[in-house]
Amino acid sequence: MAALDEVNEAKRQRAMQENIATLIEAEAVASDVDCIWNASTTQLRDRKELIRILVRTVIIEEWGTERVRIRIGWADGAPDQLVDVWLPAGIARLVGEAREEGTSFAEIAVTLNEMGIRTQKGRVWAAKEVQQFLWRRSRRAQLAAS
Repeated sequence: MAALDEVNEAKRQRAMQENIATLIEAEAVASDVDCIWNASTTQLRDRKELIRILVRTVIIEEWGTERVRIRIGWADGAPDQLVDVWLPAGIARLVGEAREEGTSFAEIAVTLNEMGIRTQKGRVWAAKEVQQFLWRRSRRAQLAAS
C-alpha cells in the first residue's frame, strides 16, 4: 500500500505541475482578449462565448436617433463601463459638421477613430473613407432632390 501511495503521490505531483503550467499559459493567452478576438481561427460562435464569459449585464441608458449609450457590467466585478454606439445619422452629422468647419478628411478620420467609431464594414477610418462617405451622402441627397 505504501508503494502504491508513493506512485499515486508522484502522479498527483506531476499532474499538478502540468496543470499549473497549463493554467499559466492559459492566463497569458486569456489576458490578451483582443488577440483571441481577432485571431483568424476565432469564429463568430467563439466571440459570442467570449462575450458571455466577460459580460454580466448590458443596459441601454439612452436611446437616440444619433447614438445609443450602453452600460456594460463586467463579470469579473470591474467597474461598469459606459459606451456610446454611434448610429449612421450621428456619424453623418459629426462628419458633416467637421467638414463644414474646414476640417480635413484625415483629421476627421483621426477624430472618428479616437471616438471608437468604425466604418460600416468595421474598419478604422482613413481620409479616403471619409471622403467617400461624404460623396455618397451628397449623392444620395442629389438623388432624393430629383
